[in-house]
Amino acid sequence: MKRENLVYSEEIKEILLKKGIAPSFQRIKIYEYLISHRVHPSAERVYIDLVGFIPTLSRTTVHSTLNLFADKGMARRLFIDGNLVRFDIDSSDHMHFKCTKCGEVYDILKSSPKVTSPEHKVLSGEMYLYGICKKCKEE
Repeated sequence: MKRENLVYSEEIKEILLKKGIAPSFQRIKIYEYLISHRVHPSAERVYIDLVGFIPTLSRTTVHSTLNLFADKGMARRLFIDGNLVRFDIDSSDHMHFKCTKCGEVYDILKSSPKVTSPEHKVLSGEMYLYGICKKCKEE
């Protein structure tokens, strides 16, 4: 394994420990995947992309790990595809855009305005936009 990968894995291990998560090899690699592949993957996509590298990886491990990361605030769940859950490593407030032609999901408006209500205390929210992405529009 390359030296850079060892350092990277050590940094991820520290992040997991600070969140109270036991840093197993599989959890480290799943978190590393989310950092390296900012494509808003589903658990199935993460599993397919990692199982060749980690033959003992199970779908259940990927699902439970991604949900653990979301529960600990290290990722957020996206329901942009209806029942299919995607995961976003960027847990800051922002919106998402899904191209209805190619299916890609993009982050937009990183500094979206905070929504307030005089009657209610707004804690969080999701906004999904749908349309044709720049790449597909130019085809």
